[in-house]
Amino acid sequence: MDVRLEIDRDRAFSIAREFAQKEGWVTDGWRETLKLETDRTVYRYLREHPGAGREAVEAVTSPAVLQVRLRSSGTKDSLRVWMDLKGQNLRIPR
Repeated sequence: MDVRLEIDRDRAFSIAREFAQKEGWVTDGWRETLKLETDRTVYRYLREHPGAGREAVEAVTSPAVLQVRLRSSGTKDSLRVWMDLKGQNLRIPR
């Protein structure tokens, strides 16, 4: 089973910055990192159970998510934004 990204690195950073701005964060000049987080349990299930059940599972969860971390170089401020492989924002810790 392949995990395929539908957005590139630059688009992921752009989505995270747009989200941060909507939430009132000013992230100009902040460093960016991107990480692919795999949910091994979901990945294994989808690999071992192809077919109709797979579509139902994929409708509510993903075998992997992208985490963009924006970090200030001058302070200890940082913001993490998670999104699915299509770039849809999933959550932000409060």
